[in-house]
Amino acid sequence: MAAASVDNERLPGIMREAAMSHDLVILFEHPEWQKPLFAALGRRGIRFETFDLKHACFDPDRVAQARLYFNQASPSAYVRGNARAVPLALSLMRSLELGGARVLNGARAFALDLSKSTQAALMHSWVSGIRTRLPLTTRTRLLPRGAIDGRLC
Repeated sequence: MAAASVDNERLPGIMREAAMSHDLVILFEHPEWQKPLFAALGRRGIRFETFDLKHACFDPDRVAQARLYFNQASPSAYVRGNARAVPLALSLMRSLELGGARVLNGARAFALDLSKSTQAALMHSWVSGIRTRLPLTTRTRLLPRGAIDGRLC
């Protein structure tokens, strides 16, 4: 069975080879937060491409090459109705990094930002004597009495 043909020019936010002529590709999901950055880059004459994670896709076999990728995605994207931007950002960054690309605020940093328990574990590994009381649940009714006001454990 033949693979379906995809017209890359019609897909919004797809990584294409055209980005190879750029110094920087910015991955983002909140355009308002990016306006000052985009304006500053434009004033400095930096060739950049934007990659809007809300309306995007990518082919891991044809990931574009830029000198640097800058992840500006936020794990809180779901609050703004952009929940799919988070796994797409993580997948894209992992593909870029596996392909040898330089990614600022890349997959490891983003994954750490996604998990409070991983942050706590990392903090414990760096600083001895710190004890974090961190209730990990999505259902507050499952927490022991006193967990909400800081008296957990």
